[in-house]
Amino acid sequence: MVKLAQKAIDNDESGFNNRLKELSNFRFNILWNQDWYAIEIFNSFVLFPYIYTDKTAFAELKQNGLELVRKNRIDELRFLIFKLNQIRIEKATNDELVGTVNVVSG
Repeated sequence: MVKLAQKAIDNDESGFNNRLKELSNFRFNILWNQDWYAIEIFNSFVLFPYIYTDKTAFAELKQNGLELVRKNRIDELRFLIFKLNQIRIEKATNDELVGTVNVVSG
C-alpha cells in the first residue's frame, strides 16, 4: 500500500487520497486489535461525559467498561466502545480514533 501511495504521488494521480484512506484504515485495524489500544480508546472516550446525548446510558456504559477492563474482557470492551460512539454527539471516525492515542514505537 505504501508503494502504491508513493507511485500515486510520483505520478500525480488522483488516486492518492484513496490510497491514503486505505493506509489509514489498515493502520486502524492493526491498532484496534491490540488490547492496550482498545483500553486507551475507552479511557479517552469516558474523559468527556458532556459529549454524550444520553447521560444515563453513558454512566452505565462507563461503569460496565471499567469492569470489563478490570476483568480483562477486551473483546467485550471493543463492542462497548461502539455503543459509546453511538451516543456521542459527533461520531468518531477511524482517523480520529487513531489520532486519539499517542502511539510510540520503541
